[in-house]
Amino acid sequence: MDQKNGFERLLLERRITATKQEIDTREAQMHHVLVDVGGVQPSAVRQITTHPNPLEGVVGQLKEARRDADALDETYQAMVAAAAAKLEEFRIAPNEIGFEPRASLRALGEV
Repeated sequence: MDQKNGFERLLLERRITATKQEIDTREAQMHHVLVDVGGVQPSAVRQITTHPNPLEGVVGQLKEARRDADALDETYQAMVAAAAAKLEEFRIAPNEIGFEPRASLRALGEV
């Protein structure tokens, strides 16, 4: 089983390498056509052919959303602790009034 997984991984790595080489070749061909045939300046070709990775923005947004969710969860836990402390201060058992909060918002499956 490990040999099969290793072989599959090797095949995937070779496919990726071949695809990267093909992309590099096509970019070189496009650069040649734009500069030699089209008369475009080399600096302009770099601006045309360089494009940002669209996933970088999405990954950044996901990380920011995760940080926001973590901060929200911490705030929720602090609020639950404060409410429990206030109930204890007045000697009210939380289960008497149905106070059974989740340990965190993640337990709700919403965050």
